[in-house]
Order: sequence, then structure tokens, then C-alpha cells
Amino acid sequence: MKKRFLAILSAAFVALAFVCGCDRAPLDFPHTKDGDPTNESYFEFTVTDGLAYIIAAKADVTLPSRLIIPETYNEKDVITIAPRGFAGRNEILSVVIPVTVAKTGAGAFADCDTLTEVVYGKNASGTEGVYNGTQQIASDAFSGCVNLEKLTLTAVMKIGDRAFGGCVNLKSATVEETADVSANAFPSTVEIKRGI
Repeated sequence: MKKRFLAILSAAFVALAFVCGCDRAPLDFPHTKDGDPTNESYFEFTVTDGLAYIIAAKADVTLPSRLIIPETYNEKDVITIAPRGFAGRNEILSVVIPVTVAKTGAGAFADCDTLTEVVYGKNASGTEGVYNGTQQIASDAFSGCVNLEKLTLTAVMKIGDRAFGGCVNLKSATVEETADVSANAFPSTVEIKRGI
């Protein structure tokens, strides 16, 4: 009887752990040098000048919570994130953007309420602020991302108006020494530091 009770109790704990999600590992956010790109089936690619691609999320798919933008598609560089290309996609918790992406379009990730971390400069190499690529963040690119807390801006050389407007949980941001940062790129409560 005692063995049967222990077996039932053990099964109950396993079932409870499964239902609660206790068996899941904690989120491990990507860093600037690691992680494979997210599968291309989640994206729409638009060729520009026959040389490179603009990327956006497909409307009919649920994106993974940890998004790593690919550097290439069909052997051509992905150089731009489309304006409003990922706007309002509340399944995204983190996004990593490789150094090949030269521009993040206006409102590209606007109103992604669940977004907590953004990493720019994946695979950037260089020293003293000179990198193998430079990136620009257009106006309102991350505006309204109210839960954004972690921000890495390696190789970002220009940040537009209200790019991080309304990011009320962001406390500080470190930008390149020579980066051109709009006066209202961040909320007034964000401490801006120079020199990555």
C-alpha cells in the first residue's frame, strides 16, 4: 500500500511539473557571437536591386520567442529590416540582428510588447569603434516596446527620432563613441553612455 501511494504521489508531481512548465529550462538569451539564425520559413524576403534582401515576418506564422535574423538568403546578404516588418509581433522576447543588416526600417519592431532584449552587431569584428559593417536604426523602430530592458548596440552608428520611444523599462544604453544619436531617440529617463 505504501509503495502504491508513493508511486501515485510521484506521478502527481511529474504531472504537476509538466503542467506548470517546471521542466522547461529558463530562457537563455542569445549573445552577439552565438546562435544559429531563425529558420527562413518564418520570413518574407524581398530582393532589392538584385543584390540583397529586405526581410519581414510572414503574417500567417507564429514567430519563435528568440529571433535571430539571418545574415544571408539565397546567397545574398539580408541588408534591411522592412519598415513595420515585425511591428506588433508580441510573441518575440528577444531579437539578434547581425552586422550585415545595415538598416532597421521605421517602426520595424514597434509595439512588440513582450520584447525584452535587442542585440545589434552579431558577428561584428573590429577594434576601437571601427567594424566590418555599420548599422542604422530608423525612427520609431522600437517605439512602444514597453518591456525592453536589455540593449546591445555594437556597430550601430545612427539612431533616429524616437527609435526607442516609450521603452519605459529601459534604464541605460551604451552607444558607439562616434554614433549619431537623435536627441529624442530614447526616453528622457534612459542614461546614455558613450563608448563601446
